[in-house]
Amino acid sequence: CSSEHLLFLRQQQQQQQQQRAATTMAMMCDVVARFKRYDENGDGTIDKRKLFEVMRLVGLSEAECDNLCTQADLDKDSVIKYEKFVAWIFSHAQASSEVMVLCGPVIGTVTESTANVMLEVDEFVFMTCTATPVGGGTPICATCAMQQGVPRVFQLKDLAPATTYVVSFSPLAKP
Repeated sequence: CSSEHLLFLRQQQQQQQQQRAATTMAMMCDVVARFKRYDENGDGTIDKRKLFEVMRLVGLSEAECDNLCTQADLDKDSVIKYEKFVAWIFSHAQASSEVMVLCGPVIGTVTESTANVMLEVDEFVFMTCTATPVGGGTPICATCAMQQGVPRVFQLKDLAPATTYVVSFSPLAKP
């Protein structure tokens, strides 16, 4: 490895760390939206069964869902409270900052308002793909449960036509 190559790798690592920090707010918005979508009566809670359904939708096995739901049920009352859930998710985000990319990102099909982005990582983690408009604007996020060594496709929807985006990835939580 040449010193230029090492400098490039260090700069790339620093950029990834900056991107992770920049997407924290976007991740929080994504978590809030997902939780609120399944909080049918608006009381700031969802039951453990509903969280299980959500986790199955993002591709987790039944065993992984059981494990995650048990961990997320901090009070052991089968009710997931929004504030505790968000704190729990983001406490795990700190521990999962060393996820290694095995393959990707690969930009797939792109239309005027959607894009598919493939990524493969070295461990199980919830990963958020964020497309941030270069000229400013609202970031678009998609979250997937990543399995070790299994490529996943993030579907970014509602992109603005003729807009250039910067795509970044950030871990959400390791179970």
